Amino acid sequence: MMTFDEFAEANKHPCMTLESKMAHAYRDTIEELESANRAFWKTMRVDQVDGQAILYFLPEYEDPLMAIDAAEGRLAQIQTDIEDFMEIIGGYSRRDIAEKLSRSKLDIAEAKRKAHTVWKKAIRENPELSPDNVEKLDEVQAAFRERDRIMVGLKPIIADLEKKLMEAEKILKKYR
Repeated sequence: MMTFDEFAEANKHPCMTLESKMAHAYRDTIEELESANRAFWKTMRVDQVDGQAILYFLPEYEDPLMAIDAAEGRLAQIQTDIEDFMEIIGGYSRRDIAEKLSRSKLDIAEAKRKAHTVWKKAIRENPELSPDNVEKLDEVQAAFRERDRIMVGLKPIIADLEKKLMEAEKILKKYR
């Protein structure tokens, strides 16, 4: 599985996608956390008392400490969102799922078009038959069966892909 840092790489996502915005939020939160840590350590002082080093913090240590806590909380939420997103999608981008969904819909449309074309051709070749009787011809029935087979096979796939995209979208909406 991909790490958070790999997911958040700047060149991993096309600009202005929701995935890129989530990755950007991760990178920004990491920077905030590192900055707050640096600010916290700047409040640390060491004095020599009776030959021993005494460590203490300046009173303003609380501001960076609260910033660290806040950044850690945001980071944990973003990491959870990234994990959930990658588990749903199976990668770092919705692009593959969207392409599979589009391909499946195009395959159904193509199957419908082919069946319709066979039916129209049979009507032209058999003008003496009614449209209902043309549908009973073997080649028309074979085209309709093929269309139905493709549709039955792809409908659950389309439903699953659409569900995955909707679940991923719920996560990504937080980063608009």
